[in-house]
Amino acid sequence: MNIRLALESDIVSINEIYNQSILTGYSTCDTEPIPISERVEWFKNHNPKTHPILVADIDGIIVGWISLSEYRPGRSALAQTVEVSYFIDKNFQNKGIGSQLMDRIIKEAKEIGHKNVFAILLENNERSIALLKNFEFKQWAHLPEVAVLNGSKVGQVYYGLTIKFYTFIDETY
Repeated sequence: MNIRLALESDIVSINEIYNQSILTGYSTCDTEPIPISERVEWFKNHNPKTHPILVADIDGIIVGWISLSEYRPGRSALAQTVEVSYFIDKNFQNKGIGSQLMDRIIKEAKEIGHKNVFAILLENNERSIALLKNFEFKQWAHLPEVAVLNGSKVGQVYYGLTIKFYTFIDETY
Protein backbone atom coordinates (compact mmCIF):
# COMPACT_ATOMS: atom_id res chain seq x y z
CA MET A 1 0.00 0.00 0.00
CA ASN A 2 1.19 3.48 -0.88
CA ILE A 3 0.03 6.53 1.08
CA ARG A 4 0.36 9.71 -0.93
CA LEU A 5 -1.10 13.16 -1.48
CA ALA A 6 -4.40 13.02 -3.29
CA LEU A 7 -4.52 14.11 -6.90
CA GLU A 8 -7.42 15.61 -8.82
CA SER A 9 -7.75 12.26 -10.58
CA ASP A 10 -8.56 10.69 -7.17
CA ILE A 11 -11.64 12.84 -6.52
CA VAL A 12 -14.12 10.34 -7.97
CA SER A 13 -12.75 7.51 -5.81
CA ILE A 14 -12.68 9.74 -2.71
CA ASN A 15 -16.31 10.68 -3.29
CA GLU A 16 -17.40 7.08 -3.93
CA ILE A 17 -15.80 5.94 -0.66
CA TYR A 18 -17.46 8.77 1.25
CA ASN A 19 -20.85 8.04 -0.30
CA GLN A 20 -20.53 4.37 0.75
CA SER A 21 -20.40 5.55 4.36
CA ILE A 22 -23.78 7.25 4.09
CA LEU A 23 -25.41 3.83 3.71
CA THR A 24 -24.06 2.61 7.07
CA GLY A 25 -25.99 5.20 9.06
CA TYR A 26 -23.25 5.64 11.67
CA SER A 27 -20.32 7.23 9.82
CA THR A 28 -21.68 10.59 8.76
CA CYS A 29 -24.62 12.93 9.22
CA ASP A 30 -25.09 13.21 5.48
CA THR A 31 -28.17 11.29 4.41
CA GLU A 32 -27.91 11.77 0.65
CA PRO A 33 -24.92 11.05 -1.62
CA ILE A 34 -22.60 14.01 -2.15
CA PRO A 35 -22.49 15.13 -5.80
CA ILE A 36 -19.09 15.14 -7.44
CA SER A 37 -19.31 18.93 -7.96
CA GLU A 38 -19.33 19.44 -4.17
CA ARG A 39 -16.38 17.08 -3.75
CA VAL A 40 -14.41 19.00 -6.38
CA GLU A 41 -15.01 22.25 -4.48
CA TRP A 42 -14.02 20.54 -1.19
CA PHE A 43 -10.82 19.27 -2.83
CA LYS A 44 -9.92 22.75 -4.12
CA ASN A 45 -10.31 24.17 -0.59
CA HIS A 46 -7.53 21.92 0.75
CA ASN A 47 -4.04 23.37 0.39
CA PRO A 48 -1.74 20.33 0.43
CA LYS A 49 0.92 22.31 2.33
CA THR A 50 -1.39 23.17 5.24
CA HIS A 51 -4.47 20.93 4.96
CA PRO A 52 -3.48 17.80 3.03
CA ILE A 53 -5.68 15.04 1.71
CA LEU A 54 -3.93 11.68 1.65
CA VAL A 55 -5.07 8.52 -0.10
CA ALA A 56 -4.23 4.88 0.45
CA ASP A 57 -3.45 3.35 -2.94
CA ILE A 58 -3.17 -0.40 -3.55
CA ASP A 59 -2.10 -1.25 -7.07
CA GLY A 60 -3.67 1.94 -8.44
CA ILE A 61 -6.95 1.51 -6.52
CA ILE A 62 -7.86 4.11 -3.90
CA VAL A 63 -8.99 2.14 -0.84
CA GLY A 64 -9.20 4.96 1.71
CA TRP A 65 -8.48 8.58 2.40
CA ILE A 66 -7.84 11.00 5.24
CA SER A 67 -7.80 14.79 5.33
CA LEU A 68 -7.04 17.75 7.53
CA SER A 69 -9.51 20.60 7.20
CA GLU A 70 -9.58 24.12 8.56
CA TYR A 71 -11.59 24.60 11.72
CA ARG A 72 -13.63 27.80 11.60
CA PRO A 73 -11.86 29.29 8.54
CA GLY A 74 -10.85 32.91 8.85
CA ARG A 75 -10.46 32.85 12.63
CA SER A 76 -6.72 33.17 13.03
CA ALA A 77 -6.70 32.18 16.71
CA LEU A 78 -7.81 28.71 15.58
CA ALA A 79 -5.32 28.35 12.71
CA GLN A 80 -3.36 25.58 14.47
CA THR A 81 -6.48 23.48 15.10
CA VAL A 82 -7.64 21.14 12.34
CA GLU A 83 -10.38 18.58 11.82
CA VAL A 84 -9.39 15.12 10.64
CA SER A 85 -11.78 13.08 8.49
CA TYR A 86 -11.16 9.58 7.20
CA PHE A 87 -13.05 6.92 5.28
CA ILE A 88 -12.10 3.43 4.10
CA ASP A 89 -13.67 1.55 1.19
CA LYS A 90 -16.14 -1.00 2.59
CA ASN A 91 -14.22 -3.83 0.88
CA PHE A 92 -10.96 -2.90 2.63
CA GLN A 93 -12.07 -2.18 6.19
CA ASN A 94 -10.52 -3.94 9.20
CA LYS A 95 -7.17 -4.34 7.45
CA GLY A 96 -5.21 -1.63 9.27
CA ILE A 97 -5.56 0.95 6.51
CA GLY A 98 -7.23 3.49 8.81
CA SER A 99 -4.42 3.11 11.34
CA GLN A 100 -1.74 3.64 8.71
CA LEU A 101 -3.53 6.72 7.38
CA MET A 102 -4.01 8.14 10.88
CA ASP A 103 -0.37 7.60 11.79
CA ARG A 104 0.73 9.40 8.64
CA ILE A 105 -1.67 12.34 9.00
CA ILE A 106 -0.65 12.96 12.62
CA LYS A 107 2.98 13.10 11.49
CA GLU A 108 2.01 15.48 8.67
CA ALA A 109 0.06 17.69 11.10
CA LYS A 110 3.07 17.85 13.41
CA GLU A 111 5.43 18.76 10.55
CA ILE A 112 3.05 21.47 9.34
CA GLY A 113 2.88 22.92 12.85
CA HIS A 114 -0.72 22.22 13.80
CA LYS A 115 -1.27 21.99 17.54
CA ASN A 116 -4.65 20.28 17.83
CA VAL A 117 -6.30 17.62 15.69
CA PHE A 118 -9.87 16.57 16.33
CA ALA A 119 -12.55 14.40 14.77
CA ILE A 120 -16.32 14.81 14.93
CA LEU A 121 -18.12 11.46 15.03
CA LEU A 122 -21.51 10.00 15.69
CA GLU A 123 -21.44 8.47 19.16
CA ASN A 124 -22.36 5.02 17.82
CA ASN A 125 -19.36 4.86 15.48
CA GLU A 126 -17.49 2.43 17.71
CA ARG A 127 -14.79 1.45 15.19
CA SER A 128 -13.72 5.04 14.57
CA ILE A 129 -13.76 5.85 18.26
CA ALA A 130 -11.55 2.80 18.92
CA LEU A 131 -9.14 3.94 16.20
CA LEU A 132 -8.89 7.41 17.70
CA LYS A 133 -8.35 6.04 21.20
CA ASN A 134 -5.51 3.88 19.85
CA PHE A 135 -3.82 7.14 18.85
CA GLU A 136 -4.41 8.70 22.28
CA PHE A 137 -7.27 10.96 21.20
CA LYS A 138 -9.50 11.88 24.14
CA GLN A 139 -13.17 12.79 24.18
CA TRP A 140 -13.35 16.57 24.24
CA ALA A 141 -17.09 17.06 23.84
CA HIS A 142 -20.44 15.32 23.61
CA LEU A 143 -23.47 16.83 21.91
CA PRO A 144 -26.40 14.59 22.94
CA GLU A 145 -29.14 13.73 20.45
CA VAL A 146 -28.21 16.42 17.91
CA ALA A 147 -28.75 14.21 14.84
CA VAL A 148 -31.70 12.18 13.62
CA LEU A 149 -30.75 9.19 11.47
CA ASN A 150 -33.24 6.59 10.35
CA GLY A 151 -35.76 7.96 12.84
CA SER A 152 -33.42 7.67 15.84
CA LYS A 153 -31.73 10.46 17.75
CA VAL A 154 -27.97 10.13 18.06
CA GLY A 155 -25.31 12.34 19.58
CA GLN A 156 -22.03 13.57 18.24
CA VAL A 157 -18.71 13.31 20.01
CA TYR A 158 -15.53 15.28 19.49
CA TYR A 159 -12.28 13.39 19.99
CA GLY A 160 -9.11 15.45 20.05
CA LEU A 161 -5.37 15.16 20.27
CA THR A 162 -2.93 17.88 21.27
CA ILE A 163 0.25 17.40 19.28
CA LYS A 164 3.49 17.95 21.13
CA PHE A 165 5.54 19.84 18.54
CA TYR A 166 7.66 21.90 20.89
CA THR A 167 10.19 21.15 23.58
CA PHE A 168 9.79 22.70 27.02
CA ILE A 169 12.89 24.56 28.08
CA ASP A 170 13.34 25.20 31.79
CA GLU A 171 14.83 28.63 32.12
CA THR A 172 15.81 29.88 35.54
CA TYR A 173 15.89 33.64 36.02
